[in-house]
Amino acid sequence: MENFQIFKSMGKTHWSGTLTVNNNTDYTINWIQYNKAGISKSSIMTISPGQQGATNTITAPWDSVKNKLEFYTSNKKDVYMTTNIEYGPTYGVYCDRGNLSTQNISLYGESNNGQQTKTWWQTGNWTSQMQGVVYIGSPNDCSYTTTITFNIQNI
Repeated sequence: MENFQIFKSMGKTHWSGTLTVNNNTDYTINWIQYNKAGISKSSIMTISPGQQGATNTITAPWDSVKNKLEFYTSNKKDVYMTTNIEYGPTYGVYCDRGNLSTQNISLYGESNNGQQTKTWWQTGNWTSQMQGVVYIGSPNDCSYTTTITFNIQNI
């Protein structure tokens, strides 16, 4: 699972978050961070198959950043699946496993903002229930801890 730590200061308000990623798949993951305005992107790290506890600390305002995990076998440009993770002060944590017509990866997530804990599974493509969206937003100062684990599943 990967943990992301994100810090934001808005006047007297302090937000923080930690994201951890566990990769229990045969795929390598390229972790990319984007500015939501589309101005910049940077490669954070590569997560090897079987690697546990990959962590990133984000110092940019955490509601202006989008994290992308791209799964591939040998060529970074041949992406098998993409996962997006975002944080926001009102909507909490957003994480999706990706949308594929055929896939063999499941996502398990757990997120806590110091006041409540949410867990979720995403094993299929998007449905009307919006699998993967986790709402634990808070108008108060809070620290998010989110762990996501990817596993190979039978399809």
